[in-house]
Amino acid sequence: MQPPGRSAALKPRLQYVNQDVIKTKWEVLPEHMQQLVRELFVAVERPVITRDSEEKRRIEAQEALSAVTKTLAKRLPRMPFPTKTKEEHFNYEALMNKNLALEHQMTLTLHSTALLESQIIKEERLLESERAALNRLKRNEKAEAKLRSRQTAKRPDVLQPGIKVAESEDNAASIGLINAPSSKLPPSEYRQMDLDASLQPVVLQLRSHLESLENNASQIEGTNTALLETAAVLESQIVSS
Repeated sequence: MQPPGRSAALKPRLQYVNQDVIKTKWEVLPEHMQQLVRELFVAVERPVITRDSEEKRRIEAQEALSAVTKTLAKRLPRMPFPTKTKEEHFNYEALMNKNLALEHQMTLTLHSTALLESQIIKEERLLESERAALNRLKRNEKAEAKLRSRQTAKRPDVLQPGIKVAESEDNAASIGLINAPSSKLPPSEYRQMDLDASLQPVVLQLRSHLESLENNASQIEGTNTALLETAAVLESQIVSS
């Protein structure tokens, strides 16, 4: 991967072609395209010659290149080229501009690819972090569920969720001090109830007092009604007088 700070560069590539293909399918260039090839030879000499700052070495390079280009120029009329060869293939400046455009496009593509790869790495790290957090939450949830289960198992029955305990009335009738409406037991049977030995004398004494109060209440039963009737008669007589 090309670093984002550098520009991409096209590299030359050699392609080997079978001699039979060259002999049977390639053709000699027409005269006007041969002239373009000669101009191309001259154009490629300039960068090589001007590269060296020493005059003597520039002269030597020019002489060597001139010898090569002259030899190629002599062979050019008999030199075969691919059938799809075009005039633009021998335009040195146009080829250089096209190469620069391709390198610029490739640089942008490589930079975009590097940014995408960097973003993918960040997203993968974030995903791993979120997965780890999710796994911790799941472990904590299981631990809390086990803790709640152990705490529930240690509770008394009355505190267990979903379990209803029968409610009992906390009054005189429920502990046997007075006769409950649903079960009127004689005093003799109350004495036979399963009471605590220390409480039995107190319960029996209270029972005796309650029975005395009930007898007194029965004796004055109806007195309240008679009083009300008498008050009504007196009120009518006062009004009439």
